[in-house]
Amino acid sequence: MPGGHMKNSVVKIALLVIIIVFTVGIIVAVYDSRLHNVKCEKLPTLDEVEQIVKEHQDLINDIENVNPGFIRIYIDSYSSCPGKGVLVVEYASNQDRLRIKELIGDTFFGVPLKLINT
Repeated sequence: MPGGHMKNSVVKIALLVIIIVFTVGIIVAVYDSRLHNVKCEKLPTLDEVEQIVKEHQDLINDIENVNPGFIRIYIDSYSSCPGKGVLVVEYASNQDRLRIKELIGDTFFGVPLKLINT
């Protein structure tokens, strides 16, 4: 039946397009993330990170207000670097990252950043 074959082809093409768009979206999100490359011995202690975050809570609020509800900020520690930490900022878009970087630059008052496009 020629009509049935044509319908199956259209469905297959539509599924392929959906898969390609989804894959490109994942690649763009991963590509837009920025991870620090600071060695363990150069990382601040968790206590230092917590103190800096506490002292600059107003700026944390400004960062979260870049895209309310879509920005998440937290302190991350590493099992491979006991007692050391970084500040993680999860964001929704490249535009969010650029606005965040305008606010804080490359570090958060000396605390390395892990910027993750979610």
